Amino acid sequence: MLTEQQVAHSWNSLFSKGPVDEKKLKRAESLLKHLRPESPLHYRLSKELEEIRARYQEQNKQSRAATSS
Repeated sequence: MLTEQQVAHSWNSLFSKGPVDEKKLKRAESLLKHLRPESPLHYRLSKELEEIRARYQEQNKQSRAATSS
């Protein structure tokens, strides 16, 4: 089990490098599993992941629409 500090560090490293892809989203979900559900950090990162995933899906939608036009 990772500490909250380790999860936060890994999370920041994960999203500070390169574009978001499915592999990063899965890694982020894996990191969340190391936190207790009642942890404030778990809540914050869960909400952040929801926002990141929504942006990622929107970008993919736009990319697909642009390539199909």
